[in-house]
Amino acid sequence: MRFKIGFLERSKGFLGNSRKLGKCFSTEETPRNIILKSTYPSLTFPSQNLHDFILQDADLWSDIPAQVCGMTGRVLTFGGVKQLSRQFGSGLLDLGLGVGDKIALVLPNCP
Repeated sequence: MRFKIGFLERSKGFLGNSRKLGKCFSTEETPRNIILKSTYPSLTFPSQNLHDFILQDADLWSDIPAQVCGMTGRVLTFGGVKQLSRQFGSGLLDLGLGVGDKIALVLPNCP
């Protein structure tokens, strides 16, 4: 097996004869343990859930648009998003759903 930094190039093996895989880097040499490493720095993620992270300052921005529909021009503010998300969550609880239950949503791409 042969690796080349920049464009990853491979000799005969599980991908066939010498094939370029794109710009990536690898330090491992066994087919099952190929680890590709990004050239970009690692990301850090907040320790809170997505809802709390997005709406943590919604009260400060309650009148600022959070979403604008390109087709209808309808504007949904951060305060509106917070209110609608609480109403939706309350509705799910009223239906008997709880933590860990799975649901599926099919919605149009417009606020």
